[in-house]
Amino acid sequence: HVSLLRDDEEYEGISGVTLTFTNLGLNGIVSIINKDSGSYELMVPKGWTGTIIPSRDGYTFNPSAIAISTPVFENIDFVDFKGEAN
Repeated sequence: HVSLLRDDEEYEGISGVTLTFTNLGLNGIVSIINKDSGSYELMVPKGWTGTIIPSRDGYTFNPSAIAISTPVFENIDFVDFKGEAN
């Protein structure tokens, strides 16, 4: 889920964020664009490890990337990024 911290410290989803997954596909990366709610999902091969990197013009994300170093064998929830408009 990619969310934006508002002034009142609540979070709302940011749509249109490109999430790049490394160590996948023919060229080593796969990119997807998240849903309007800010959520995203991508099926990866069992045992996948890699990095997820969010990007959208006009935004800074924290963290700027998340490394998944433990091989994935089941669903991972709450791989979240917080975005702030520049």
